[in-house]
Amino acid sequence: MTAINKKRCLTISIFFLILFFLPAQESDLRIGQKYKEADRLIENYDYNGAINLLVEIVKENPEEMDKAQKMIQEIRKKKEEFNAKYEELIRILFEENDYQKGLEIIEELEELDKNPNDATAESLTDARISAELIYFRLLFNDLMDRALVQIENNNFDSAVTIYITGFQLHKRTYDERNYGEVIKGPVDSELSLLLSSLDEFVSSYNKLDSYSPESMVSSVEQNRIIHDSMLNDFSLFTSLRNNIWKAGYVFEEQNKLLSRISDEFKEDFFLSFANRIVFGRLDNRFQEGIVLAMDQFWQDKITLIQEEYIRKTDELITSAETFFDRASWLQAQESFDEAEYWAEKGIQLSSLWSGRINLDTNYKVYPGSKPWMNSEYITLENFRIKKNKAEYQSRLSLFNLRLEDYQNYDDQNLELMAVQRDTIARELNDLIPLREEWNRYIDSYKSDVLYNDNLAAQQGALYLSKIEDGIENYRNLDGKIALDSADFEILPMEREYSQIRTSMNRSLQLLNGIQPENAEEGDVTILYVYPEESASIISQLIEENEDLTSRVSAYKSHYQEIQREIPQKENMAAYIGRAEALLLNMEDDLKEYIRQQRKADQNIASSQRFLGEGEFRLEQSEQALSNREFRQAVQELTTAQDLFVQALSFNETVVDREEIDRRIADLQDRILQEENKEVIRYVRENVNEGKSLYLQGLYGQSEVVLLRAESRWYTTNADPNNEINYWLNLVRAALSVESGRTIEETEPLYAEMTQFLNHAFTNFELGKARIEGGNRSEGLRYLDKADQNLNEILIPMPLNQQASVLKLKIQQLKDPELFKITFDEKFKSSLSKLRTETDIAYIDLKDLSAIQPDYPGMSKALYDAEIILGIRNPPPDLRALAESEDLYNRAYAIVEGNVRSQFPVALSQLDRAIVLNPENQDAITLKDRIQLDAGGQTTAVLTSAANARFKSAEEKYINGEYFEAYAIVQQLLNDQKTASYPPLQDLKRRIESKF
Repeated sequence: MTAINKKRCLTISIFFLILFFLPAQESDLRIGQKYKEADRLIENYDYNGAINLLVEIVKENPEEMDKAQKMIQEIRKKKEEFNAKYEELIRILFEENDYQKGLEIIEELEELDKNPNDATAESLTDARISAELIYFRLLFNDLMDRALVQIENNNFDSAVTIYITGFQLHKRTYDERNYGEVIKGPVDSELSLLLSSLDEFVSSYNKLDSYSPESMVSSVEQNRIIHDSMLNDFSLFTSLRNNIWKAGYVFEEQNKLLSRISDEFKEDFFLSFANRIVFGRLDNRFQEGIVLAMDQFWQDKITLIQEEYIRKTDELITSAETFFDRASWLQAQESFDEAEYWAEKGIQLSSLWSGRINLDTNYKVYPGSKPWMNSEYITLENFRIKKNKAEYQSRLSLFNLRLEDYQNYDDQNLELMAVQRDTIARELNDLIPLREEWNRYIDSYKSDVLYNDNLAAQQGALYLSKIEDGIENYRNLDGKIALDSADFEILPMEREYSQIRTSMNRSLQLLNGIQPENAEEGDVTILYVYPEESASIISQLIEENEDLTSRVSAYKSHYQEIQREIPQKENMAAYIGRAEALLLNMEDDLKEYIRQQRKADQNIASSQRFLGEGEFRLEQSEQALSNREFRQAVQELTTAQDLFVQALSFNETVVDREEIDRRIADLQDRILQEENKEVIRYVRENVNEGKSLYLQGLYGQSEVVLLRAESRWYTTNADPNNEINYWLNLVRAALSVESGRTIEETEPLYAEMTQFLNHAFTNFELGKARIEGGNRSEGLRYLDKADQNLNEILIPMPLNQQASVLKLKIQQLKDPELFKITFDEKFKSSLSKLRTETDIAYIDLKDLSAIQPDYPGMSKALYDAEIILGIRNPPPDLRALAESEDLYNRAYAIVEGNVRSQFPVALSQLDRAIVLNPENQDAITLKDRIQLDAGGQTTAVLTSAANARFKSAEEKYINGEYFEAYAIVQQLLNDQKTASYPPLQDLKRRIESKF
């Protein structure tokens, strides 16, 4: 729209206003008075009232037209002036956009026409409001920007002073509008409180600004002086801020209410601007405004003081924790106490934040409060956490201080250790609740939706670790004392058990056997058993076992309860394990005691039984000896000895071992003495018979008789009989050359060889008969058959005498001349072999002598061969006879002198004398006399000790422990009496065969 058109529109509007709004005047007013009233209205710029009054005068008094017309012209001039100003207003507002000047023109227009008609008033009002909207927005933005600069420069009172000027913007419009008490009542009330609060803040600003962080933490004493004053001042500051916040909130809410209840007004710009002055413009909400200025001032003052309190608290806590970690408990406690003081002051200061919480009508936190509210809440709660930590750790320091004193205790005094553990238990009863309280306190932050810092968890874990360490240290000390107590208690019981075990081992040794005092080193074959002494010890051990078991069981139960209370469960388990081991051992021992006791009783009973049976067998042996039943006597004696040994193996004290050995040895000697007499007679008879058979050439029978004599000899003698051996050697020499010369019935080929031999003899006789009958050819044929039969014999039996002799006869019959030559050569060959191959030469000579026994030199050759082979003794010479006689005389002198220690020498001399002269009857008779007098040289029964060793050697031999068995045998052989025990010699041979 152009400026001209705007002017025309405004002129026409004014014209129509003048035309259509000429109100009538009261008719009863006198004209003069009406003119005076008209003048007054003109003076008061009430042109419409004056015109209306003049029109009324003209209507009532037309003659007044001129005068009225002049006054109307005057009014019209003034209206034209008004219209000109109005036109200027239009130009200023719509062409020049100078809203400040426009507002000034509107004020002039209002002065020019103080009582405009409704249209004019409305037009001016709309123009003013339009101008104000733009101009005041510019003013508003300008003051908001200027105030923000002051905030950024920490000139918070200056910022507030600038903000105060903004509460005039649109205030006139707000005042002019008839919103009613519903809208204006709360607004006016809060506006008044806001303005007074702002004035009070500005006036108290310097005092509030005087509080510095440095002055607050210079010392505890200084802080006590000014801290409370600061709290009161900033508590008032919080109230002032809340008044301002509430006013800004009410401005906003009332503006919203206006839009809801009014069809004409959707927004009041005063309320909008006032709200923004408090909270900031919509695009910069809470980043400017009075609330920001005051909150920033809070931040600049309170937050810095808070930070200083935090620094002071943290510094002291860090120092205290250093002392704590160094175990400087007193210094730690003092530092924690001071840290607790500063944390408490921080709590008091930070608690002011709650007064700054602003809620809406629904009791929800106003969004603008949330950012700082969360940080302030966290700061407050962190102070509380640190205060509680300082308090709790101060108490923990004292606990640890006392713990050091408790660590000094007498670990050799069970009663004092129990008292010390009771004291520690009381301390733990006080200490453990601290952990529970602390856990509950820290856990409360887990459900706190406002608290999202990690300090609670961090400090919770740190202090929990410290208190856990404290509890653990107390428990460890309690456990250590308990372990020392357990150790102190169990050691005497273990020593006591060890002593019991020593006694038990002694009883076991007595029951299982101990070596005699004279036992050789390493000899474990002889063990003496003492069941009666063992039983006595066992009875005492059972009582001691039951008493110790009772005490160890009580110990185990007691320390099992303690084990559940202390951390060193594994260590205590070791002591409990030792107790359990003692109980198990003693339980096993008790069973062993009962077994030993039973075994001791059985041993005593068995020893009595075997003793009785041994005595009975000894009597039977005596009876058999009386009846000259020597074999039975020896058998009964051996059985008696075994029974006595059995009795002694069960109980060494059941009988005197040496007495039994003496009785056994005495009876054995008598048995051997009597039996030996018969043996000597029997051996002499058989030796004489064997000699006779030998001289008759019955070598096999002679050997049987001599072997019978040898066997009987060994029943009472251990050493060989030289005379028997002498004749056996002669017999066996003769038998050696006779071996294979005949076909014995025991030969495997006896039947076949006999058949061949019979056929050979038959063919020989037939051939001999045919030749003598003149049929030589047929005779030779039979002789060849006989020769073939003999070959079948001579191949497997080349020394067979009958076959060899018959073969020679066949050769002699076939060609007597050639045979003579052959016979001579064979005889010469045999003579040449007589010294080198005597046995072959002797066989050949025996075959030749069967053909021609009278052949010259044949008898001498056979005699010489028999001497060489040992078949025949050479004829005694005078020197041999003289030596034989001399040996006899020397032996006789020993016997006659009854030098019994020399009897073995005499026997040796007589054996030599008989060898030199087998026909020396005096020597033979004297030898029998000595042997009869000496009795038997063999041992039928060993002593009990030797018998035990022999049995042990036999067991080891059976088990394959040959070297061990042989060692025992060698020990036994060292004793001459024992060495003559035939089974011992037999065992020795069997062991040696294994080597």
